[in-house]
Amino acid sequence: MTSLVRPISTTITTPFGSLIVHIDEGGLRSIDVSPDEAPVSASATNALLAETARQFGRYFEDARFQFSIPFVLGGTHHQQTVWDALRRIPAGSTRTYGELARDVGSNARSVAAACRSNPLPIIIPCHRVVGQSSLGGYCGDTSGPRFAIKLWLLHHEGSLAAF
Repeated sequence: MTSLVRPISTTITTPFGSLIVHIDEGGLRSIDVSPDEAPVSASATNALLAETARQFGRYFEDARFQFSIPFVLGGTHHQQTVWDALRRIPAGSTRTYGELARDVGSNARSVAAACRSNPLPIIIPCHRVVGQSSLGGYCGDTSGPRFAIKLWLLHHEGSLAAF
């Protein structure tokens, strides 16, 4: 990978809008999910950005595709524990906030907070976590355009039929 002086970004057009991907010398740092199609950014060409776009393309073709993009996570110990647990939920499956909380020795509200602060949505699939009697939220929203992205992702992965 090219040595970076500062973080760089690119926009990936998706079936539901855009992903704005941010990397630095350590790897993928964050992804901003947008229901709107963002203008394509004019960032420098970079092998990691190209590979990230390629892998997202594969995911949108096949929901069972597994990402292998190098990334760097900050966050608290609790957040990282929740994010690790999220990565073990397979495509086509969901877990409730309560089930995930039991798995990590926490509570549902803390798990929901960790999901909201997930810097790498889709790669760390917080959309696969639902409420006990509802779909829960996505990116802090329980309705509206960003929540519609969660519905799209669950439908794409074949797990929306359970609701």
